[in-house]
Amino acid sequence: QGIDDEIRDLSFAEFKINLSIEDNKLSDLKQEKENLRNEMSLLEKGSAEYIALLERENQINIESVNILRNKIALTQQELASDRYNADQKKELIDTLKQLKQEYVNLQFSIKQQLASVADEIIQIYKNIYEKQKQAALNALDEQMKAEERRHKRATDNIDDGYIGSGIYFIR
Repeated sequence: QGIDDEIRDLSFAEFKINLSIEDNKLSDLKQEKENLRNEMSLLEKGSAEYIALLERENQINIESVNILRNKIALTQQELASDRYNADQKKELIDTLKQLKQEYVNLQFSIKQQLASVADEIIQIYKNIYEKQKQAALNALDEQMKAEERRHKRATDNIDDGYIGSGIYFIR
């Protein structure tokens, strides 16, 4: 039975190493996301660069979710096997609980981020709409001023006794 124990311990160590590799990937993604956020804070919301960084951040979120799903699946697979002792199974159960909590937290974080992005997009569209509205109002003001000038010239001409067809009238 000594060899079986060693095989079990080596298998468990291999499992932990695989989880550590995935943890390193998650850590790298978290750092990249933090760097993106810092870079985004320097950019104008709605700019092409800002949107490109938002898209990359979304890709990071998807990659992070996939890594966590892999870790959960790996842990469930190991837990389903009968090769571990009671202490190792308890550690697997605890790991699985922790991973599921991380997954829920990540999903919540992503939902909050998406809501924030949606708010940003709404604000960008509001700003665009406001600028378009202001431009339209300015154009109407210019049209009204031009019409007032035309009307004033016409009334001045009438007051001077001239009708547009070249006919003069007598008062």
